[in-house]
Amino acid sequence: MNENVKTEQTATPMLFPFEPSRFWQSLRQIIREEVTRIEKSSPTTPTYNIPGLTYKPLYRIGEVCTIF
Repeated sequence: MNENVKTEQTATPMLFPFEPSRFWQSLRQIIREEVTRIEKSSPTTPTYNIPGLTYKPLYRIGEVCTIF
């Protein structure tokens, strides 16, 4: 029964025209660039002056849209 089972290690085929190490390296570079771009562009949070309140109880629809 053990004769029919293959025990050799095979690499998972990737459907990209790159070597796996080169593919992961380029993917990491793209992610680093995007994270850096997002960190540099800080969203402007509007400040509202609501008399009598020391905290902001609700979000406005525009703020909810920027979060999601």
